[in-house]
Amino acid sequence: MSGFLTITEASAQIAARKLSPVELTKACLAKIEKLDGTLHSFIVVTPERALADAKAAEVRIMAGKSKGPLDGIPIAHKDI
Repeated sequence: MSGFLTITEASAQIAARKLSPVELTKACLAKIEKLDGTLHSFIVVTPERALADAKAAEVRIMAGKSKGPLDGIPIAHKDI
């Protein structure tokens, strides 16, 4: 995966099976690993959980059982 995608673009590519949720999640985790030492944006990163969730979403999507347009999109929660 190269460049930046909006959530809408990523969702459409996942639905069209042009982008894997696992591939997208790995790219996001790589970006976090590359930049978070400087940005300090995350308190806790859970790559194992993120990849497990991405694999489960991929299985659902490939089986035609997507939970909706955000299924397979990695998320982060902000602690305010």
